[in-house]
Amino acid sequence: MDYEMEELIPIVGRLAEKYTAFESTSVTYERAEQLMEAVLYCIHEAGLCGLLGEADFGKGEGEPDQNALAVKKKKLSAKQAYEAGAACTEEKTRKALKLYHEILPEFHSYENDCLYETFVKGLPEFFKWYDVKFQPQNTILTLDYPVLKDISQLSGIDKVYEFINCIRLEQQFLKKFSKSYVVETLKQYTRRIIRNMESGGNEGMYSMKDDSQADACPDSGEPDGTHPAQEDRGPSEAWHVEESGGSYEYSRQDIMENLCEIVFTSVLLHILIRKPLSESFFQESEYIRLQEMLSRAELPEIRERLENAAELLMEQYDDGDGQEKTGQELLQYFSGVIDDLAVRLKNAAGSGAIRRMI
Repeated sequence: MDYEMEELIPIVGRLAEKYTAFESTSVTYERAEQLMEAVLYCIHEAGLCGLLGEADFGKGEGEPDQNALAVKKKKLSAKQAYEAGAACTEEKTRKALKLYHEILPEFHSYENDCLYETFVKGLPEFFKWYDVKFQPQNTILTLDYPVLKDISQLSGIDKVYEFINCIRLEQQFLKKFSKSYVVETLKQYTRRIIRNMESGGNEGMYSMKDDSQADACPDSGEPDGTHPAQEDRGPSEAWHVEESGGSYEYSRQDIMENLCEIVFTSVLLHILIRKPLSESFFQESEYIRLQEMLSRAELPEIRERLENAAELLMEQYDDGDGQEKTGQELLQYFSGVIDDLAVRLKNAAGSGAIRRMI
């Protein structure tokens, strides 16, 4: 619902009075622009809540208060829309914080710096500094850890809430596997990256050594009094790629990609060739079998095979204990990964480069 500028300016004026504690109605141009953005953000939020007839409310964004419900489906003035949207924004902030605290006690970063820094260290700073009244459009954080849902067009609590919800799904997915399996899969990924670097015409320039004892990492449980997130920060392996004139480390700590995508991809490939997950290393005969299977298949068939494998996997998440929807949520969440993986597998099979992917 669009509003004319003459309807919006009085709302900005009243917000400016609150900003200056009613001592002045004069603010800088930049501050006035910020307050206008805050008003527009809240009006948009009212639309997300279904109060402007622009969206169906009840899809995880939070619940409006009774005043918001009272004006639902009515033609709202700009002032009503702003107030209803501001209430929705505050409620979504409370809901996001609640969801964050529900996830945190059993959260695992698997020693990955990007995930740990973003979720464990970054998000508390967001909730500490988020200005829900005067600058709700400010996301504050860069949210460096990449989730598998496109949230790039969102801002403020909308973006942060969706990010937290993505982490909720990822943690649910990963918890079905032992921690040692996830760790080993991520280690395999870093080895493959280095192997591909070596085979890219740089043989002899790099050497690789394992300084870790990460295989001793427990499958589950933490020492008494240790928070899982803190436990994740313990010593881990570091794969060193040494180049003449300098060196750097590359380990699962350094991975900047989405961890779930790495594990999900590995599991799907295991399912495709009916290989037990306990056997992490692919044999030569399995490379050949997968190469032949994918070379003969067209892209739609590869995508269908992956979708079938994903559906089989996600059945494990529908345990009848109030989690019936989890499998479908995860399928939807990983849908983009399946599409992308199908294309990459087809291209890799066509160029005989399956080994570079697994």
